[in-house]
Amino acid sequence: MTQPKKPLSTEEFLSQLGSEAEFTHIELRDAALSQSEGLNVVFRNCTFINSDMMDVDWEGLKCYSSSFINCRFIDANLENAVFKNCSFFDSELSLGCNFMRANLRSALFDQCDISSCIFEGADVIKITIQHSNATGAKFFRAKFNGSAKLVENKFRYIDLRGANLEKCDISHNDLTWATLDEADFTQANLIGSNLNGTTVNLTKFSGADLRGADLSSFDIRALAIQGAKIYEYQMRKLLENCDLIIFPDGH
Repeated sequence: MTQPKKPLSTEEFLSQLGSEAEFTHIELRDAALSQSEGLNVVFRNCTFINSDMMDVDWEGLKCYSSSFINCRFIDANLENAVFKNCSFFDSELSLGCNFMRANLRSALFDQCDISSCIFEGADVIKITIQHSNATGAKFFRAKFNGSAKLVENKFRYIDLRGANLEKCDISHNDLTWATLDEADFTQANLIGSNLNGTTVNLTKFSGADLRGADLSSFDIRALAIQGAKIYEYQMRKLLENCDLIIFPDGH
């Protein structure tokens, strides 16, 4: 039987918030938590609805099996945070949470739903996102700076325009219909990722490892792809996309 969550008011929550504080099976609705502080706080099976976490300092937050519905983490400090089996997406309104300009350095999202969340301008250096759903998430010009690990995720329709993903591990992701214009994947690991239908205007793939990736919509005439690693069967498809007619050797 699922344990019911205890409703807390903003005042009750803030009175208990502090370093190493732990919250279990609580629910906050319309909470004003901006600029609050708490080091290594733990949330377990908690729900936050329409709550304001702008400019909070929650470094080292540990969050397990919790839900955040229409919450705002704008300018929040969430460095070294851990989110496991958490949801930041309201399926009824198709609305994600807002992490604009948040500090997410060395943060971990594992088996989370961050669909439609906004990460524009966020500091995501050394972030890890794995086994998660980020459909439609917006990472426009997010600061990955060559250190992110983004593996085995559902990244359909994700916005990575202008993102610096040089040398990042982006393997085995579903990036179908993603927007990758002006992104830099130089020397990145994209092994096994699905890049079908992506927009790649002025996108850089030089030296990237694209072995096993779905490149069926790529036109190499418009890409910086020198030195990229691919399999032979991928090469044939890329040449076909250039309107070349390929015959077997000797014909």
